[in-house]
Amino acid sequence: MKKKLVLLFLLCTIAGWWSLSLFESADDEQLVVYEENDLWGVMDAQGNVIVSPIYSEISGFSNGYSCVYTDSGVGLIDTSGRLLAPCIFDSVTIPEDGFYVVSHNEENGSLYEFYSVDGTTTGWFFEFAYGFHNGYACVISDGGEYLLDVEGNLHSIAPYHFAWGDGFSEDRLLVEKDGLYGYLDSSLQLAIPCIFSWADASFLNGVAEVEINGERLYIDKYGSIVE
Repeated sequence: MKKKLVLLFLLCTIAGWWSLSLFESADDEQLVVYEENDLWGVMDAQGNVIVSPIYSEISGFSNGYSCVYTDSGVGLIDTSGRLLAPCIFDSVTIPEDGFYVVSHNEENGSLYEFYSVDGTTTGWFFEFAYGFHNGYACVISDGGEYLLDVEGNLHSIAPYHFAWGDGFSEDRLLVEKDGLYGYLDSSLQLAIPCIFSWADASFLNGVAEVEINGERLYIDKYGSIVE
């Protein structure tokens, strides 16, 4: 994920005060999210306007995309300013693995729907859904918890439950059972038993932090303690 550059500055122009925030796009081009008359737009580093200030908020670019907000809802734009998802949704995720998720209210609650990055609906609807990460998305369908793959197939994780919904990290998925945490591998087999009172969802260079019996320690991807 591209990080927001640590550069916030104010530029006084004849039109008034403009507030600007500098970001890097997915292709390392610098983009400026700027405010004018309480509305936000996007320009490049040379000052060329890419998106006129028409949005009430712009989240900032990550992986080449940004959420945008109006009084009607949340939408999604790319670095060219193209509106991929109209501002009619309650939430929109930043695309990953070629898909993004939107949510909107229905009579019986929120409905989550997956779209491909070209704006085409996939027809995949769920009671709840996280965005894709490393090839899978964590979803809830008819009360059951599943991993959705990029082909649209559902894989049950029962009898376990999602701990965070972040998906796999270095071939390990953090899950919970009976209030304790462990990890599944990519074949959805239990790689590390659910014995921890707390566990980090992310492995870094094959190591994750966990807690057992009140002690914090580090384990490898097979559950062995790393000194």
